[in-house]
Amino acid sequence: MPDFGFVRALAHVARIIGVAAASLLLHAEAYAASQPISIQQFSSKGAYGTQVANPLPIYTLHISNGKLVDSNGVTFNSYLPQWTTSSPQWSPVAGSGCIIPNLRWAAVYTTFYVVLASDPDHMRVVRSCGKSPLQLNSNAQYSNIGSGNFINHAQIAGAINGNTNNVNQVIAAGELDVINGKIVYMDTCSGHFQPNVGSFLAYASGLDEGGVLSLTSSLKSIIQSGSISDQQISANLTPMVSGGTTPSRNVRVGTSGCYSYTTVFAIGTSNGTTTLSGGLLALNQGGVQVFMNNINAITNQNVKDITLTGNCCIYSYAANVITDLHFWNNALNFTFTDETNDTYSLSVHVYSYNHEVDYNSAKPNINKITFDWAPSSSSSSSSQPKDEL
Repeated sequence: MPDFGFVRALAHVARIIGVAAASLLLHAEAYAASQPISIQQFSSKGAYGTQVANPLPIYTLHISNGKLVDSNGVTFNSYLPQWTTSSPQWSPVAGSGCIIPNLRWAAVYTTFYVVLASDPDHMRVVRSCGKSPLQLNSNAQYSNIGSGNFINHAQIAGAINGNTNNVNQVIAAGELDVINGKIVYMDTCSGHFQPNVGSFLAYASGLDEGGVLSLTSSLKSIIQSGSISDQQISANLTPMVSGGTTPSRNVRVGTSGCYSYTTVFAIGTSNGTTTLSGGLLALNQGGVQVFMNNINAITNQNVKDITLTGNCCIYSYAANVITDLHFWNNALNFTFTDETNDTYSLSVHVYSYNHEVDYNSAKPNINKITFDWAPSSSSSSSSQPKDEL
């Protein structure tokens, strides 16, 4: 049995919707601009289209041990890494005919996904030519759409008994990015099925429960309430716009009114301070992912990775930083802000690769990180300097 958690998630959603329905009857005016968070079914509104002679392969994924894996048990990636660092470089998948040259830190694929109403325990996905929220020049999406291997969501969902006028219904559809079995970006952008936010979040809660997508505490609370208002949608999801400069893709032709969710951080610098914001560094979910650049380029190759892990004893959590040895007369000062808006500080000096700040929190996931250089009084010390809390 696939460990997807959808049966539990659907039962949970049914329970909370039952409570929310009673509340809606009592407070109809307050919920006038809200929509229920529940699994819904969507039929294709677009043409099935003509399938190409050599279509891209469709992978059927399920959750196993907190990762998305294919039918052979292989951990799924939207991209293949060229080398292993905290901020991987990505290369095209061999044999696909989808090549975009001269890109640094390039994510050359976008992954289309659908979840059939008849099979909610599995996700059907296709790697297609496009860009990701980790991509430089991400507004130049689908430059290879004419390469003959494009496929749409209706074709991924499949025709019933070969009748292209009768496409399988879905409960979720759009695009996503998967790194080492973990979803770092997901949206509702399917022009064929046009799923709404309520069904998307109900489905996403099952992914969160299965450990492959990390939702913010705010979104979890909203899902628990059973409905979401337009204001909450605007505050917690990103509307898809053309030419945006946030971790999001462009709206495609035929797609409008869709939203995205990502754990990828936006990166900015001001007065010598680098700030990562708008993303989520979640507990035991791998290293931080950064939009449009990697950490190394901002810090002159000194910061290699940032992760969040559990800890023992007095403190339950640890924000971990991996650096190299090139600080010399400087210190690199970090702050980490969790979802309760508490902030934890770390000063990194020379002589050590691994550094951490330990803390306790009711909501430990990190949604903001800053770091800057400062003169180090410890660099001339004869003893190995220690991280400062």
